[in-house]
Amino acid sequence: MTQDKKRKVAARAVQEATGLRYTAARRLEAASRPMDRPPFLLGALLAECATKPAASVDWGEVLFPEVLPAVFESEIVGGAIPYTSVLALAGALSAYGPNDELRVEFLDPLDEAVVASRRRRFLITMLTASVDELCRKPRCHERPVLNRVIEYCEYHLARSSPQILTSMAGDLGSFVGVDAAGVLERRGGSPEADILIRAATAQGAFSQVRDAFLRAAYMDPSDIDDTFMEESAAMEMRHAIEREELRLLAVARSEYRSIRNFARACRMCGQDLRWRLFDLKLPPEYCTAACAQSAPTAVQALDPWEIEECPF
Repeated sequence: MTQDKKRKVAARAVQEATGLRYTAARRLEAASRPMDRPPFLLGALLAECATKPAASVDWGEVLFPEVLPAVFESEIVGGAIPYTSVLALAGALSAYGPNDELRVEFLDPLDEAVVASRRRRFLITMLTASVDELCRKPRCHERPVLNRVIEYCEYHLARSSPQILTSMAGDLGSFVGVDAAGVLERRGGSPEADILIRAATAQGAFSQVRDAFLRAAYMDPSDIDDTFMEESAAMEMRHAIEREELRLLAVARSEYRSIRNFARACRMCGQDLRWRLFDLKLPPEYCTAACAQSAPTAVQALDPWEIEECPF
């Protein structure tokens, strides 16, 4: 039996055991295989790209064989990799220079590879020669909510600690403020802010995350009078902050209600949650602060670079 057939059989076994789709089962099976290749430098991969001849590989049956990427056999990565993918990866990591250390986290030959640098992770899709940044959580194949700003997928973002969410809220607010180019109306309604607020609501951290976002995207309300000479400009800023504050509150209340309706009962004491008053300072799956504090924590610590099983 060839190596490829062995991997397919192993993926089918994982699929039967977990009930996952074949693609997800294949990824999980490949991720479970130990990657014993040593770390390497970006400059070494670029040197291979510049000197290795094009390789002839069997892509199997494809719809458009005329657009298949040119690849070379990389001894560093452990398989064929498109030239253009290496150049795209080098562009994404250009700020770190040729001595940046990388490692192969995942490899499925002629299909996908995940290469990690520092705490950034990149998915290389061989057939299309594309390079996409992934969620920073190891073994996760999902895209981040917003590259370089909210660097986790929605699943892992919802499991982040309030401290991480607050830090990301400040980063997102700064990004939104710059992107709006001074237009107040463009600072509100960010879909990424909604995702962040829903994650914060699930952790009982709505207020601190909302405030961090608003201060970074607009300004600290206590500084408005000292910043604006004209009362009309100060009032416009206050109204813009209040509108976004109310909008985010509506997002939080909707998420709080959805979580409580799904949970139905407190995870610790079993009390019915559906008729209890909203308290956005508490995780919605608990009825009181005492229950929330006594529950085992499942969120990420400040250093989220730990390995955990990912469902994707």
